[in-house]
Order: sequence, then structure tokens, then C-alpha cells
Amino acid sequence: MIKLRESSEFAPRELPPEGLCHAVCYAVIDLGKQQSNGYPAKWKLLFCFELSKKIESGSAEGQRFGVFKLYTNSSHEKSNLIKDLTSWLGRQLAPGEDIEKLCVGKAACVNIRHRQKKDGDRVYPFVVAVNPPLEGFEPWEPENGKGNHDWQFPAFASRMRGDALEPPEDYPDPLDQEPEDTAPNVEAVVPKSEPKPQPRSETSKESWPKAEESKVAEDVPF
Repeated sequence: MIKLRESSEFAPRELPPEGLCHAVCYAVIDLGKQQSNGYPAKWKLLFCFELSKKIESGSAEGQRFGVFKLYTNSSHEKSNLIKDLTSWLGRQLAPGEDIEKLCVGKAACVNIRHRQKKDGDRVYPFVVAVNPPLEGFEPWEPENGKGNHDWQFPAFASRMRGDALEPPEDYPDPLDQEPEDTAPNVEAVVPKSEPKPQPRSETSKESWPKAEESKVAEDVPF
């Protein structure tokens, strides 16, 4: 008998405070071409920011908050990506520019608001806008980022990259893969290929089987 269990209560996650906060962009992740809510599939980018504010309780106490913002990768002047990049970087970007090179490691001032998910059960921090930092502010070395051996993609980003209708150019990245100790044994599941038979040569008839060797036993029914 399998009994239905009661729903478990999750401890509320500490959220960064609402309002303006200094931050450093520690990653820009290409998510590939994604389908969303029945709309035409579009290329998506995920910007990852590390905030100056630190977590005050729990196992992550003392670490900096991390927030994310999802964009459509579009150079259209009315796109959210271009609006934020123009405000943040102070200029209009042209198609083909390296967004990752321009943004990763750069300081910003992000405006954060708390939003409730559609199911009504959880509240999450939403980045409303990205602006340049106050004059004189110097970025710190992010605790997150590819330079840190402990860093890895946000779990949902790895899933989205794997499920993309068209994968990003850098997929698969080593950070998308399972750790070596949990990766399946490929040799155990992939059968070894049988050697292909070599064609007989017309000049080596002496190597062909003799007629009596190829006789079928008389007691085998057909």
C-alpha cells in the first residue's frame, strides 16, 4: 500500500530588499532558441547579477544575493534588452557586438521589486531595470563567476539550454554536463560494433571453405 503524504512546508527563502542596489554582472548565459507561452520561439539570454547586499540568515549567511533577468536577444530599439543596455552602458549597441565581453564584470545599479508567482505560493525578486552605478563606485571581484571553481550555471539555465529548440553556439559547455562521478558509463550501455566482414579475393580460392565443411547436418529439420 502506498499512502498519500501530506504536503511539506518549505522554509521561506530570504529575499534581497526592494529598491536600488549596487551589483556586478558575473555572467551572461545564452539559452538558445526557446518556446514560451505559445508565442513564436525566440533567442533568449540570461543576465546574472551579484548584489552588494548579503544574506543575513541560514546556511548561506554572509554570501551575496544573486538575481537574474531574462531577455530576448534582439537589437530592436524597443526591446527590453536594448532599453536596459542603453541605460546601463550609456550608448546604443549595434548587432554583432559581444554582449558578454561588454557586460561581465561591469558594475551596475539594479532596481529590484518583489513579485508573486502565478500559483500564489512563492515570491521572487524581479529586476525592473539596470542602470549605471553611482559615480565613484568600484566593482568587487564576484564570488560567483567562471573564474570561481565552485561556480555553476543556475539549474534552470542548464535545463533550458538542454531543452532549447535550437541550442546556443557554446552548447554543450562543460558546466552543462553531469559530474564525472554521476555520469553514466558509456561503455556499459553502448554495444561494441562488430568487425565488418572482409571481401574475399578472387586469387585466394584455396582459403574458401571446402564443400564437405559447409554441409548441413542431416538431423537438422527444415
